[in-house]
Amino acid sequence: MTPGFTPPERQPCGEQARIQPESVYPNADDDLAREGLHGSVSTVSLPRVSAQGPSVKPRGVASRVDEPDYVDWSLVLQSTRCRLGGRTVLDIDRVTFPAGRVSAIRGVKGAGKSTLARIIAGLQACGGTVSMGDRSLSRKRRLRQSAIVMQDVQRQLFTESVMAEIELADTGATNAPDLREVLSALGLTDLSQRHPLALSGGQQQRLVVAACVAGRRIVVFGEPSSGVDRRHLTSIAEEIRAVAAGAVVLLISDDEYRLALAADAELTLCALD
Repeated sequence: MTPGFTPPERQPCGEQARIQPESVYPNADDDLAREGLHGSVSTVSLPRVSAQGPSVKPRGVASRVDEPDYVDWSLVLQSTRCRLGGRTVLDIDRVTFPAGRVSAIRGVKGAGKSTLARIIAGLQACGGTVSMGDRSLSRKRRLRQSAIVMQDVQRQLFTESVMAEIELADTGATNAPDLREVLSALGLTDLSQRHPLALSGGQQQRLVVAACVAGRRIVVFGEPSSGVDRRHLTSIAEEIRAVAAGAVVLLISDDEYRLALAADAELTLCALD
C-alpha cells in the first residue's frame, strides 16, 4: 500500500470496461432479488489479464492490460500447478496481476477459481513460483501480506471495538497507511469505539475492508452473499476499487453487474479434462 490511504476517484465501472451498470442490468433491483446475484442478463467485456496455460481460457497468451504506475509490485505466478484428490485442478504457465487494478477471476464451477485464490493467499501448496516485483514470495510471506474478504464478514470480526479491529490487522509495515486515515476514508471515524457486531451489514463490510488495507499488498474478495441489494452491492464495489490503490486486488466473481462496477481486467479459467 502507498503511505497515506486516499481512495482514487470513484468510477461507476472498471476503467477499461466502459459499461454503465444500468446498461448491464436495466432492472437491476428486481434481477438481483430474483436471481440472488446468479446468472447474467448481459455480458461485460473486460481486457484480459496477461496469462498462459492449460487452465487459461481462451488458450494461449492473453492480451496485456495497460499497467499503472505500480507495475513494480505486480504479482506474477509461474508454472502454477496444483493436484487435489489425485487430479490436476489448476495448470497455469504464467499469469500477471497488476498492482493498482482489480482483476476478476472468472470461470465455471470446478475451473479452479478458489484454488487459485488460496494459492495466492498462501493457504494452498502448489508447484511453481510466486513473486512480487523482483522478490520471491513464499507461502509464509504471502500469508502475512494477503487478506481475504469472505462472503460472511462477521466471521472476520474478533475484537471489542472498530479501532481495535484495525489495530489487530495492522502489520506494522513501514508502507502501511495511517489507521485513522483508513477509518476516515471509509466513513468509520465516528464509529471507532463501537462494537463491530453492533454495526450495520454495510458498516461491517467497510470495517473488514479497512482491516485489509492495513499494510496488505494482496487482497482477495469472494462472492457476496445471495440477496445483497443493489445499493449495498454498489457500495461494496466502491470499496473494492478504493483498496486497489497500490495493492493487487482479486475479485472472484462471474456476476456481470458487480464486474461492471469494480473490475478492470479478467482472468477466465476453464475446467481441465
